[in-house]
Amino acid sequence: MDFRNENVDMSHGSRRRRRRTPRPNQPPLPTRLIDNTVSVDAPQDQALSQHLLRQNQELKLQLEREQQRNQASQEELLTEIENLKLDVERDPGEIWAFKSRHQAQCEHWMEYMENQHKKELEAKDNVIRSLEDRAEDAFRDQMQEAKEAVEDEIRDLSERNARLETILDRKDKRAQRLLDAISETSRQKAALRNQITALQQELQQEQQEKESLRSQVTQLQSDLSERDQATVTAQRNVEQLQTETQKLSTTLDSLTSALNQEKSLTSEAEHKLQEKERETNELKIQVSALRSALDQEKQATREAQTSQTALLQLVEELKEKLQTEQEQIQAFKAQCENVQNEHNKELEDKECEIHHLKQQKASAFAAQVEEAREAVWAEIADLKVANFDLEVKVMKSDNRTQALQDNQRAEEEKSLKGQVTELRQVLREEKQETENVWSEEEELKSTDMKNTTERPACNRDVKEVLKEKLQQLHRDQLCSEKQSRLILEQQVQKLSEDLTSSQDYNTALELQVHELQDKVNGLHKKKKRRRSWDKCAESQHKALDKLKHDFQNKLALKLREALEKQRLEHAAQLKQQMREVRRESGLELSIHTEKSRTLLLQYQSDSAQLQQKLAERDQQVERLRGELQEERSSREDERRSEEHRSRTQEQKVQEEREVWRQQLYQAQTQLQTMTERNTLLHKEVAFLEQTVLRECEEREELTAALSQQSRSRPPLSRPSTPHHPLRYPPLTDRGRRGSLPRIRADVTDTVARKIGIVMRLNKAAAKE
Repeated sequence: MDFRNENVDMSHGSRRRRRRTPRPNQPPLPTRLIDNTVSVDAPQDQALSQHLLRQNQELKLQLEREQQRNQASQEELLTEIENLKLDVERDPGEIWAFKSRHQAQCEHWMEYMENQHKKELEAKDNVIRSLEDRAEDAFRDQMQEAKEAVEDEIRDLSERNARLETILDRKDKRAQRLLDAISETSRQKAALRNQITALQQELQQEQQEKESLRSQVTQLQSDLSERDQATVTAQRNVEQLQTETQKLSTTLDSLTSALNQEKSLTSEAEHKLQEKERETNELKIQVSALRSALDQEKQATREAQTSQTALLQLVEELKEKLQTEQEQIQAFKAQCENVQNEHNKELEDKECEIHHLKQQKASAFAAQVEEAREAVWAEIADLKVANFDLEVKVMKSDNRTQALQDNQRAEEEKSLKGQVTELRQVLREEKQETENVWSEEEELKSTDMKNTTERPACNRDVKEVLKEKLQQLHRDQLCSEKQSRLILEQQVQKLSEDLTSSQDYNTALELQVHELQDKVNGLHKKKKRRRSWDKCAESQHKALDKLKHDFQNKLALKLREALEKQRLEHAAQLKQQMREVRRESGLELSIHTEKSRTLLLQYQSDSAQLQQKLAERDQQVERLRGELQEERSSREDERRSEEHRSRTQEQKVQEEREVWRQQLYQAQTQLQTMTERNTLLHKEVAFLEQTVLRECEEREELTAALSQQSRSRPPLSRPSTPHHPLRYPPLTDRGRRGSLPRIRADVTDTVARKIGIVMRLNKAAAKE
């Protein structure tokens, strides 16, 4: 349970190392993109794995060479020991020299092993650092790529908004042009109405002049009738007064002259009447022409009214279509945003699940690897101790049974050497398996700090055990020399029993080795499964990226096609409407021309009914004025309402733009706050990790100091001689294994609590 907690802690540490704070020059990115860019690309993983395999192979070759050297040195030591044994049998006074040489050689060998182990650790640390640097470079590259992708998306959105704004501006310009045309038609109507009023005033003046002329003609006719009556009375008086004609000849001459003058006056009056009649005829013709012009103007006004109504209808239809298009565009935008949000949510959920599964599998795999590694280390230590015990026993058996059973000693030495060689081969295989496990651990990178803290401890424990065993061997040799040779037979029997027990132990070791091989094979299988699962996850990520790209392209194409279709449909509809308007205007013109011709004929035939028609037309003109005023008022109201609508629409569009900008600004501020919080949290986590590591180091130093104090106590038994080494109380495996797991459990509990607090804060920030 302790090891699993430690594995979880280290997995969190490795994940924190990967999530580094962004550079000050780079802007903060969304959390979704940061989580997406944690994983390294497949080709980079392959390159790193190949590099690691090469380094592992090189390390294996170096270890094999060192093992060969160690074997050669051990064989040399064995030969020297045998030679020294022979010398000791010949000269028992050289025992202490042999012991001192043996101790010096052991110390030299231990120092050499320590140096080699340090070199291996330094090489592995360098490899890990290089891998971390490469991972950081890959992470930065992916962050830059994600940033560029986000900037490209923002540019696309800005370009789309600009296009939509240009389309809206064009439509607004068209509406303004239509409004300008309507205003120009209204101005033309006003000018025509002013002309009509001026013509009506002129007609009224002409009618007044005609009436004055008619009154003058009637007066002249009455004068003429009176004069005719006067002439008749005068003729009667002349007939009655023929007798008096002679007398009044002078008077008659004067009267005749007066009559002639009066006749000349009447002729002049008749000429004037004829001229006035001609003028009246001309005026009638002008009136008929004016009436025809009025009719034409009325027809033109009607046509203008119809064209205005048609234009207003077109404007209203265009506005409705624009509104519908805007609504459709907004709905399509909303649909696109909903689809994108759903797609992003699904991707985030899948990425979270994948990340969680990776963490679980990595933690489980790391726990299994650590358990197997620790078991292998323990078994290796036991095997080393057993090997050392066997070698010591061989030395004792050689010293004690050399005189009694030379043949048996040779056979036993051969058997023991064969067993030692087998054990060494087993150790080599186990070392190779441990190296494979280490390579797998390097790929996972979750137990690097732990390895660096535990390996020196294991080496120290092995050194202490070896020193204690050497001391015990020296003591046993001294005790055995004092004893008599009578116990040799019992010792031979014990040696035979030890040989049988060692054989049993070797069989047990072989079984354990087979079990370890099975475990290693299982780990290899799990590794293969994990690689296959990683490949599947990478393929899924690639497929999702392709789907995103295809979906964006399809959306852009659909938008363009829809806009082009709408534009073409609107253009076709406008063309059809213009054609229909032209056809209707041509038909109306032909109808109006026919009507004007019929009206001209009617005016020529019905000259007597001009006054009645003028009165009726005056009434119609007044009605038309009222209708025109009503139409003006209604059109002004419509124009005001349309202006109000256009203003409201513009205000809505501006408000929507402001809301969108505010949302973008809020999102940017939220992203900045989130990134700042993440940086602070990462700093806090790093500080907590440092504090925890310091506490662990301090506790380990305390335990080491306690163990040293316990060893440095003076012995309570017999005093030591100059040739006898001191007996220190050995540090048992139980005490060593009991203190470290407690410390690790406490540390892991504290770190797990702090990590839980940090994760809760991250979730709360993400929800906000």
